[in-house]
Amino acid sequence: MFDAVARFARSPTLEQLVIYFCGHGIVNNRNEFWLLSAAPVNPNAAVNVAKSAELATTGRIPHVVFISDACRTAATTINAQGVTGSVIMPNTGVIGPGRAVDLFFPCLLGEPAFEVEDPVEAGKYHALYTEVLAAGLRGDYAEAVERSADADPAVGLVRPRLLADALPNRIADRASALRAGLSFNQRPDARITSDSRIAWLSRIASLVVPADEDDGTVPADIDLVGTRPPRTQLRGTEVGRFPDSWPETSVEQAARQAAGRLFSNRLTMGRPSSGLVVRGARITAVHAEPGISVDLAEHAVSVRFPSGTSSGRVLVRLESGGCTVVPVLLTHTAMLTVEDGQFVDLWYACLGRTGPSAASAWRRRAEAAARSRFGLPAPPNIEQDYADDPSLAVYRAYALADAGRRADVAAEQDALRAAAGVTFFDLDLLVPGRAAGATTPDHPLMGRGWALLDAAAPAADAPQPLSSHWTLFPDSAHAWLRAELERN
Repeated sequence: MFDAVARFARSPTLEQLVIYFCGHGIVNNRNEFWLLSAAPVNPNAAVNVAKSAELATTGRIPHVVFISDACRTAATTINAQGVTGSVIMPNTGVIGPGRAVDLFFPCLLGEPAFEVEDPVEAGKYHALYTEVLAAGLRGDYAEAVERSADADPAVGLVRPRLLADALPNRIADRASALRAGLSFNQRPDARITSDSRIAWLSRIASLVVPADEDDGTVPADIDLVGTRPPRTQLRGTEVGRFPDSWPETSVEQAARQAAGRLFSNRLTMGRPSSGLVVRGARITAVHAEPGISVDLAEHAVSVRFPSGTSSGRVLVRLESGGCTVVPVLLTHTAMLTVEDGQFVDLWYACLGRTGPSAASAWRRRAEAAARSRFGLPAPPNIEQDYADDPSLAVYRAYALADAGRRADVAAEQDALRAAAGVTFFDLDLLVPGRAAGATTPDHPLMGRGWALLDAAAPAADAPQPLSSHWTLFPDSAHAWLRAELERN
């Protein structure tokens, strides 16, 4: 696959590359891996989608589109969890504005991509997402087609953003036509970063336009004729439903419930002003880097900094299994939330803030953390108040990266340094041509960051983490992490 993509990437005139995969997929640490035929026995026989997309942003091709029709469920076997994957984009490192990279997924993170049995023909199955997507690319969905600015008014363009917006209802319509049942609920996902005024995926050359229609849009009742099947073939009886009328998926329900738990467990007064607290697990051991003193209780650690020091690192070992390195700050209490053996959230609480405005900010922050954990788009109102909670910078940085705005992460770095006097590793990881300055810790704080590391990255020799939203190492890594902490 790399060789095939590299041949295209060497072309000086290629303007767009579409990479489509239909097959088996898994998720490790919130990152997609497409499994090829030799996987998982060969851990390299898989495509690291996140790293491939990252390299595409610095490649030579102006617009790269990844289309996946593969499950996004977590790896459940030891073999599958050991899949590391390979990248399929060349590491050219072109200097300049980031390239547009669009990603189309058949379902939300953690959900399966369905094949639906034909209601009439026994033994026949339909790859639901692929069928609906292909119909959209043929121009069968008027809401996804925009009249071209070309002189010929009969030309239409299928825009990435319009197609992504059309797919949820069209998937539901097609599933209904196939009698998939009330329990079926597949919600497609997409990350569109291309310019909606320029980028297009297919060109419809047979658009029928009424003579008196001149407002530049495609009316809903215009048919898009040609050799493709008629548009009504894929239309159900509920076309036009709004996204907020969709039933809640299991992922969305889990995210809503997780946000409620984070909000209810928020730190209030009475905790150590400097140190950390763990919710959902008992601390069995704690070690700090040289010069920092710690006092361990069952669920909390008090930290004493030497004069002139306002931050440091602490290694925490949990009774539930696993250990993690946490940045600690003089002015905040770090709250670690552990659920089902995973480190799901790191929240820095500034304990002086109270009242309704604080509660509102906590609710928004809890929602942002939960949506990040379950792979849902970030809410638009994530605050940049890093003096109150520096960990928001990590959530915002990954949200910007998902939106194709990695260049904006540099401003988050500056804001974090000004507010908290630290720079987290993840922000440097996400900035194009990341700086070699001091970061804390010396590996990604979020699990999804590990798939983005280069082979020569500072954390390349670190033990491999467990599957967890925030980085959690196996208990066997404790001695290695303690030695590194004491050495640095």
